[in-house]
Amino acid sequence: MKDNIIIYVSSRNNYDMLSGEVFKNIDTEGFEFINVDDKSSEQEVKKGKQICKDNDIVFLENKSRGVQMATQTLVDFINDNRPDCKWIFCFQHDCYPITKNFFS
Repeated sequence: MKDNIIIYVSSRNNYDMLSGEVFKNIDTEGFEFINVDDKSSEQEVKKGKQICKDNDIVFLENKSRGVQMATQTLVDFINDNRPDCKWIFCFQHDCYPITKNFFS
């Protein structure tokens, strides 16, 4: 896995879209992809954790709510666990890279 870029989404009660849209439309090119859960319902958290486990994706629980806090939660995780990361890319579930090999 390439370690200088991390791609992430913040998910809240939309895990069907993560598995049905995001995984189909974002080619991570081998860069790490992380999901930050934004205080989803208990049932959605369970679904999200399973989807992330099945796809070898880190599942983080947001420290508070909102994309700004999801970014901070991710930055704290990176500082503790991914010291070689230089860039983070935040995507929403309905936004995708504009070109092939976007991250490269």
